[in-house]
Amino acid sequence: MSRKIVSMKGGLGNQLFQIAFVDFLCQQLEERVIIDVSWYFSRHKDASRELSALSLINQYKSKSFSRFFHFYLRKFRSGTIFIDNEKVDYLNPGIVKFRYFDGFFQSKLLAPRVFPILDEKYRRCLEGPSEDRVAVHVRRGDYLNKNTSDHHGLCEIEYFERAVEHFLTIDSKLEVDVFSDDQEFAIEAQKRGWNFKLNQTSPLEDIFLMSHYNYIVISNSTFSWWATQFSRDMKRSQKVIAPYPWLKSPGRHESNLYQEDWLILTKTTDDAGNIKTVDYFGI
Repeated sequence: MSRKIVSMKGGLGNQLFQIAFVDFLCQQLEERVIIDVSWYFSRHKDASRELSALSLINQYKSKSFSRFFHFYLRKFRSGTIFIDNEKVDYLNPGIVKFRYFDGFFQSKLLAPRVFPILDEKYRRCLEGPSEDRVAVHVRRGDYLNKNTSDHHGLCEIEYFERAVEHFLTIDSKLEVDVFSDDQEFAIEAQKRGWNFKLNQTSPLEDIFLMSHYNYIVISNSTFSWWATQFSRDMKRSQKVIAPYPWLKSPGRHESNLYQEDWLILTKTTDDAGNIKTVDYFGI
């Protein structure tokens, strides 16, 4: 049987979903899967820094193919390539007939596969007491790029204000810590009495740190999404507020990210222009 290949691409949050999909394939095939990391070497000078998720896992064989090989498969072997899209159920065991898998595979059903295969030293990072504080993840960075923002959309300051306001109705003494890649947002945070944390640790450590918080406001980003998943893996009772829609143009896979115990803050407004909060199940 030809060895299966999964393309890895995107940031840390996307990489974790792709690792979960690799684990799914390994279980179905009962053999190792090759991870194609050529996407990073074609775009970044320091590919090893961008591939931070691979340091979490030590049991997969990773190999970088040339971009020629990648495009060759796309162009001449369309019958053997699987593209993650709206029409195919990538959790169906029948997809093992494909040889090359290219997608983001974002699903809450796949996500629990990551924690059991974490290296022991990273599991220890998830241990420890919960923090009775509010973590707020503000995703900016590449989301400020027009092409990216046209697809993903951007969570406005009003969303974060309304979400924090909700948690403060539970406990008015809660401290608020903002995690962001946007230093300019520090001004907005300080105006509201929130603490600001700008990349004080590595991205991995930031995700692990946010997983300890009892309350978290996430952006439409898989980065903070994984903080909620690791909190769930550790059996913490973390309260989560998430934005809806996740993308500017909602799709089927978007629904695979929302958990039923989350509180969803929509961008729908009432007659007074206030953002409305709804419990949103079964998206």
